[in-house]
Amino acid sequence: MAREFGYRRRSAASGESLRAAPEGALRPRLNPRHREPTEKEIRDALRIPSDFGYSGDLPIGETWSIGPVIRTRDSQLRELSNANALEKALAKVQEFDDEYAIVSANHWAVGWVDHLAFRVIGDDGQPTEIFKWLLSWFDALSDYPVADDDDYSEREYEAVMENIRDAGHRIKEGGPVEEMGWEESVREWLEEHGSHQARRSLEDPENYGMDPADVEKALRALGLFRADEKFAIRLVPTDDDPFMVTVYTSDRQAALEDQSIEGSMWEAPFDLDEAYAIISNTKDLPTRLRREGYIVDDSEWFWPPAGSPGQQEMNLSWRVTPPGFPGLRRNSPERASVSKPIIRTDKELLKAHASQISRWYRELHAWVRDQPSDQQWQYGGDLRRYIVAARVAKEEKDR
Repeated sequence: MAREFGYRRRSAASGESLRAAPEGALRPRLNPRHREPTEKEIRDALRIPSDFGYSGDLPIGETWSIGPVIRTRDSQLRELSNANALEKALAKVQEFDDEYAIVSANHWAVGWVDHLAFRVIGDDGQPTEIFKWLLSWFDALSDYPVADDDDYSEREYEAVMENIRDAGHRIKEGGPVEEMGWEESVREWLEEHGSHQARRSLEDPENYGMDPADVEKALRALGLFRADEKFAIRLVPTDDDPFMVTVYTSDRQAALEDQSIEGSMWEAPFDLDEAYAIISNTKDLPTRLRREGYIVDDSEWFWPPAGSPGQQEMNLSWRVTPPGFPGLRRNSPERASVSKPIIRTDKELLKAHASQISRWYRELHAWVRDQPSDQQWQYGGDLRRYIVAARVAKEEKDR
């Protein structure tokens, strides 16, 4: 079944009648009824353009017409599709075999053109059947400008695929995984979730290219993104908080050029041989970092299993309490229910307080931003704890 691309889809959206034909069949206009030409049409057909030079064997201007231009170097998809449909339709009429020819010529504006030259006057001095046939053909195209919807739709579909493929190969620091059919998966995702620009490119691939950023977003959402290889890192859970991980790398220069990992800045003190960053620990952390291109050593890393000694608690208590912070004072009733450490295995408690934890984080983050810049650092650990708490709560709630 032909995909709904191009003129047919845009016409359907605007409410125009498409005169549907059986699936896979050519429309009636591709087998047009013959129409008698007028005297003016005969004269126009035999007229040779003033700037046209022809040195072939056909009697152009006598009994043959140089004919219409059916394609050029700069032809767009509809013109190419119509030219292809016309040649196919002519080839099916055996009596036309010696009555037409494709004549190529150079052109100052568009490089080259293809004319459909044809016999206008037969040996009996009367207009030829092919002339009458072509008149009816172009009459039909003036009524509906697409000769073969299926062919045109396929060409626009291939143009969309080429735009997506080209954008995927222009993504900086990564690209699509080597998997057959990734372009179609991206197209389907962009149809539903893409930006206005991406959807415009899907609708009109000839005039609007695809932005690599849109394709990268789709690839990441589909799990089909492959990052360029970066550098080696190792993951070590922090001693006091298993929901935080310290990332180390011996490639200090690469870390400084990378600037940040998982939103945390790389640190490279002069008195250490390694650069490091502290990031949130999650169940899929090594997998996610590998997708980003890092070479991950996770031999020391673990995701805290239920009941592991010393690793089963996630304490939401603050080391520093912002003075007068609304609703979050240590003795406030609404905070009392979760002021004790939350046990990792207590999933129901996490679900019950998921929205409250998220709200606390938003309020805390807004409060910290209002503090003097030289004091904000002391709340970093609290912010990280609430980020982890909100993420864990959401995971448990979505299960």
